[in-house]
Amino acid sequence: MIRLFSILILVVVSSFAKADTKTYGVVHIGLTKTNITGSLQIKDRSSYVGLKGVSVLNTELYATYKFEIGVDLTNHSSEHLPKVNYSFIGLKSKFGELRLGIQDSAYDVVDNSMENFLTEQGNGLITESESAKLISFITKISPIGIYSTHIPSLEGSKASSSMMINYASGPLYAGVAVKKEDGRNKKEGFKLVTTYKKNNLKLGYIHEKCLSEQNRVAVKGECTGAGEGRINHVSVAYSFDQSYIAAQFSRNSHASINKHTIEFGYVLGRDTKAYIEFDKVDNFRSTTIGLKTHF
Repeated sequence: MIRLFSILILVVVSSFAKADTKTYGVVHIGLTKTNITGSLQIKDRSSYVGLKGVSVLNTELYATYKFEIGVDLTNHSSEHLPKVNYSFIGLKSKFGELRLGIQDSAYDVVDNSMENFLTEQGNGLITESESAKLISFITKISPIGIYSTHIPSLEGSKASSSMMINYASGPLYAGVAVKKEDGRNKKEGFKLVTTYKKNNLKLGYIHEKCLSEQNRVAVKGECTGAGEGRINHVSVAYSFDQSYIAAQFSRNSHASINKHTIEFGYVLGRDTKAYIEFDKVDNFRSTTIGLKTHF
């Protein structure tokens, strides 16, 4: 196994010099007011910049790589160094892609359609969860896709695995993901995602059942605390010529957390939008005026 990944690294790195490289990124800032502080704050909302490339090794094999870091444009982050969102290399053929490095797990990737639900923009890759050093394999037998990831045991952490299977055909998208810690018989989590888009209307639903003892982000509606938890997300969006309205409602049965989000947006250009967002998480409320652009 070690020899296989050593060969993968050598092949991909040696091809970087002739790779077709693209620079990309997102600038996303917002002016937020909450009922806790009552004051206005300008905050970065997960801006990032990255490089990605593809190099042709032969007619049926490609070397791929991606490096991306988060950029705090307003200096509100407690991190002294930029966070690495992605840093991986891979080999891609008609059968699929094998990757090695920092990326999202299959369990996180399954709901990318929901992560970007409130806007048609976005590359569908960024989630709020922490990326990890992963070995992953991606394949697609249209209209079905399979994404499996494995996190080896590093620096005292336990190894874990996850798998996602999705179906995409016409207006319908559906995905199922499971994750488990190696050495344990029962699943840590199960997630079902489905979205439906017809003309200007888009509907979405996520059901997640968590068995993990690890804490997760409660504000986002995910599992939190020890024991079993169930989370349901319902989303609806409707777009007009240059504007849209969207809403998302989440319920965490284990932590008794309710989250409601309503967003009104205006598309300024093909890659830029301005919006106003209203968030309510139990007794916490916030209003944000934001600007997001892709390059």
